Amino acid sequence: MTTMTPDEVRQALAENRNAPNGSARNAHAEALAGAAEATGDKALFREALDNLITSYLHSAESSKMLVPFARLLQE
Repeated sequence: MTTMTPDEVRQALAENRNAPNGSARNAHAEALAGAAEATGDKALFREALDNLITSYLHSAESSKMLVPFARLLQE
């Protein structure tokens, strides 16, 4: 996988927010959180964690949101 720039991550987060709820959106949000963390931009990482939490919240995988929520609190 190629490293994404912070701008590419921001664009992908915006697109993911408008994606249909479900496992595909969740998987993409997980990948984006990893990409955001790899950029070293703390604000972007927090934004990606928020996106991941929201994705989980509006899906059948809502119990998974505890881990990114805890990471967000650590930030």
